Amino acid sequence: MVRHFAKAPWWVWSVVSLCVICSLLFAVSALSLWPRAEAQHPNPDPQPTVYFIASSYTIGEADGPVIITVVLRAASAHPVTVDYATRDGTAVAVGCPPDYEHTEGTLIFAPGETTKSIVINIIDNKYCEPTESFTLELSNAQGASLGSPSGCTITILDDEACP
Repeated sequence: MVRHFAKAPWWVWSVVSLCVICSLLFAVSALSLWPRAEAQHPNPDPQPTVYFIASSYTIGEADGPVIITVVLRAASAHPVTVDYATRDGTAVAVGCPPDYEHTEGTLIFAPGETTKSIVINIIDNKYCEPTESFTLELSNAQGASLGSPSGCTITILDDEACP
């Protein structure tokens, strides 16, 4: 059985079309009022973080002092302090012969400063030795958090010719 629909008058199609157009306009305007997820912007004032620029350094025994760079990510409007100290490994600060001078202290980053240096004297003894190393560690950060790396290894290459 086939059903035939009567052709609707023109004004019915006009009303239906108008309803469809109004519905679409309403939907578009409703979407523009709906709360949207905002783009994630970096925090304009991130927590300052203090860390070494590198996790390892290598220096020749006769090259003089090694200079270690400490970075403060996100300069602070307030002073930031961090303690540092060397720790013996196969290289020792007190021994016969010593390999480096024990170094410890506190770095103070003034407002706006973002880098500091730590100088560690390497002792050029006249003994034939294997390659040795020691560590330098950051601790007790005030006004910032400790980042990574907060410790680094310093390797000393001997300069004497071994028999």
